[in-house]
Amino acid sequence: PEAERWTALRDDVWQGVNHKSYTAIYPPLWLLVAGGVVALHDSVAAMKLFLVLCEAGCWLVLARLLRRRGQAPERLLIWAWHPAALVEIAGSGHNEPFGLLFVTLALLALEMPRRPGAAAALAAGALAKVVPALLALAWLRQLRLRNLALAGLAGLALDLPYLDARQGLV
Repeated sequence: PEAERWTALRDDVWQGVNHKSYTAIYPPLWLLVAGGVVALHDSVAAMKLFLVLCEAGCWLVLARLLRRRGQAPERLLIWAWHPAALVEIAGSGHNEPFGLLFVTLALLALEMPRRPGAAAALAAGALAKVVPALLALAWLRQLRLRNLALAGLAGLALDLPYLDARQGLV
């Protein structure tokens, strides 16, 4: 935050920010993907568009899950038409749909006879948001140890770029 390139952003709002020295609270997958979005187009609109696309991805995965379960696809409209999601995502740019996309993918993968995809999706979700990590704990009994180990290794690989942060990371 003290880098010279951010000088123009240090306005009255910045002066009121508590704990400026804290490192980011976001998990590594979100930081890497957000950096990728910014590399493509450094704008708030690009980030919001990415998050709206993640939300639409959740709808597609849930539509497939409803079809698999033989349930009416119209049930998805309860979520899709709710204005709070669009206001928070498209309006405020909250990143919940990114982590939620992995949760919905894990739900779909848990319906499959083989479930390595569920462990991978939960690992990615945990590296994108904190809540999917809690769900992973609840779903542990449904996953094979081998798949969990592979998901853990993938998680460690995504953490490698942040090892130099050491104690500041936690």
